[in-house]
Amino acid sequence: QIMDAHNTRYAIPSRPVTEAIKAGKSMVMNVSRSIIDAARELFGQEARVMCLYITASRETLAERLKGRGRETDEQIEKRLERASHFMESVRGAHVIEIRNEGSIEEGVDMVVGALKGDMRYALWLVPKKGEAFHTEARFQIEKIAQEKSSHPFEPHVTIGNLFRASQLEAISIAKFAAEAIEAPVRVFPSGLSVEADTRFRAFVLEASPTYALRQACCTLRQITSQADAKKERRTVEREVENTYKPHLSLLYGEYDAKTLQELKDEYEPIIGASYMAAGFKAEELALVQCTAQSHQCWTEVARFPIERSKPPTETENNRARKKPWKRLFSLLSRE
Repeated sequence: QIMDAHNTRYAIPSRPVTEAIKAGKSMVMNVSRSIIDAARELFGQEARVMCLYITASRETLAERLKGRGRETDEQIEKRLERASHFMESVRGAHVIEIRNEGSIEEGVDMVVGALKGDMRYALWLVPKKGEAFHTEARFQIEKIAQEKSSHPFEPHVTIGNLFRASQLEAISIAKFAAEAIEAPVRVFPSGLSVEADTRFRAFVLEASPTYALRQACCTLRQITSQADAKKERRTVEREVENTYKPHLSLLYGEYDAKTLQELKDEYEPIIGASYMAAGFKAEELALVQCTAQSHQCWTEVARFPIERSKPPTETENNRARKKPWKRLFSLLSRE
């Protein structure tokens, strides 16, 4: 199939593709955005067609295109509009977004991980977008990031372990995890704290480690970790009680103690008098791809509702405790 793009005609022969599929091989093709749906229609019955979408923020894309010096400002603006429209229109489990905002090495690692089906993921308890807590927290995070020349991120409380999987496997695991958590899970702030030279706890809003939060953490650890899946539930509960420090980050990065203390002194009365002081009810679990160390490269893959209204039965508890990781992983993949 011949496609027109940027005043140039492109095509990929179909025979090598069909031969590779019959041989059970994986193929990587560099195609126009407009060909993705056609490829899924042509080959989707015989093979799993994924879209590896490598992009960056609008500002970064504009800077890079200008640096190449090949196009006028008008042409660059049209490219950016097309890219924006594509990302708005193409969504789904088959689209793996690589946000190329970090180092070259991080970009390479993310692409290789995507092709191998081996990327790192996190699970976040998140407030619903548009609710008072989310609006206020997002505003303060963006404001602080701008002050410190950093990058903002979505308000969240990380829960459970980081884990590695392909995107489709990670989506299945996250969906299973959201269904396993007893709802609702409330997050109650307990004060601001800072840690010098600690990238992911530089400036945080601490949360009370309530029973509901600890139990949710235990459940997710036993779902996402092979080692924890083999442990007795009570063992995991004791570990979580001793080590889990739930918090909502306000700033990532490594800063000196004086800078962070000044930041804490400035924002304590602001956050204490805002909607953030009341906390939020986590009704959604977000799956976030966080392969890169640079948080501006992280991408939210999907959100799942936390709807369970009663604790799991003893049978379900036993299954979660005793099911070997490989068997659970196989079950999730089939679903």
